[in-house]
Amino acid sequence: MTVAVETDTLRSRLIQAYADLRDLGAGIERQLPHAAPDEVVRLAQALDRQLAAIKILDGQYLAAVQAGQAVMEPAFRETWMDLLREIEHQHATILPKIRSHMALYRSELETIRKGRTTLDGYGVVPRKRGGIINSSN
Repeated sequence: MTVAVETDTLRSRLIQAYADLRDLGAGIERQLPHAAPDEVVRLAQALDRQLAAIKILDGQYLAAVQAGQAVMEPAFRETWMDLLREIEHQHATILPKIRSHMALYRSELETIRKGRTTLDGYGVVPRKRGGIINSSN
């Protein structure tokens, strides 16, 4: 009985983790047009953490299925596959947007670097004080 309870808990945690990933992706999509570069990095790190958590849960659940401790029920499989399709579609639309933002940031940084290099070429030349006095006037 405890194995069944554990697999039910694992299934619900897995579905919740995928739903959280979908919600995180939706949040990124909403915030991306207005987000500062450091915010984009924070969002990407949150996405990475969620993907890592899902990888662990997927491994645990698939190991339980392979060991015969869990059965891939049709309702669970359908919900799981629906979430995967949603996330796949979402990421296919988000990824190009993220890449374009990164290209924009890269371009801005390059412009700043070039401007800095140009400014480094200019230096203040100290004026010589004193000089030859011409008393012929």
